[in-house]
Order: sequence, then structure tokens, then C-alpha cells
Amino acid sequence: VATYSRNSDRGAGNQITFMASDGTGANFIAISDGANGSSDRVLINVNGVSQMNTGSVSYTANQLLIRAIGYKVNDGATAVNGGTLATDISVLIPVVNQLTIGYAPYFSTSRVNGTIRKLSYYPRRLSNTELQGLTS
Repeated sequence: VATYSRNSDRGAGNQITFMASDGTGANFIAISDGANGSSDRVLINVNGVSQMNTGSVSYTANQLLIRAIGYKVNDGATAVNGGTLATDISVLIPVVNQLTIGYAPYFSTSRVNGTIRKLSYYPRRLSNTELQGLTS
């Protein structure tokens, strides 16, 4: 679960809120804005193949976003600000060994331009109801 805001659009570079990865762009779980800078989404990649690119929501500068992500094999979901749940039932989960906050370790221009208020980790796949409740 992440609580954050972005000060502005970074243009062509993605703004990474957090990324759990193996230090490469091949295997990761992340919250990122879209390359156009006006939407926010969840990304999961395994061996360079997109497994989940979902939950896209529009945002404005300085808007507070609370996003929860739940994942296990073939069961991914995300919710933002208590809104409709986005799900994916065909998801592999990457092996990761590091967590970076506010940037992608392999790409120097993917830095967040904003504030990350809180990150929480739960060592189990929360239910979809719990994900929505945590973002309300």
C-alpha cells in the first residue's frame, strides 16, 4: 500500500513511486506514472515480459493517491482511493531482491517528482475487499 502524490508531469520519463526488482528492467513490481505523465498504474515484469500493466487512473498535480497492490501467481489486483478494483488473472511473479523508493535502479531519469507519505508491506496476498478498504 502506498500513499503519495506527484508535483507535476515529468513528460517522457516515468515517475516510479516504488520498485521491487532484481536491479534490472527485466524483473520488477512497481507503481509508475505513464510516459505521458497523466496516469498512474501498476507494472509487473518477469524476464522482460509484462505480466501486469493495469489499474491506470488519471491524476492531477499534488493529488493524493492511495494505491494498494495484491499479487500472487495468477491473482493480481490493485485499487486506488477506494475506487473500482482492477484485476489480472494471468500473472507470474518475479524474483526480486531489492526495493527502491522514488526511482528505478536501472534508469536514472525515472525519478519521482513528488512526495511519498507512506509505504506498507503485508507478507500475504490481501483480499480484494481489504485492498479497496485500505485505499478508502
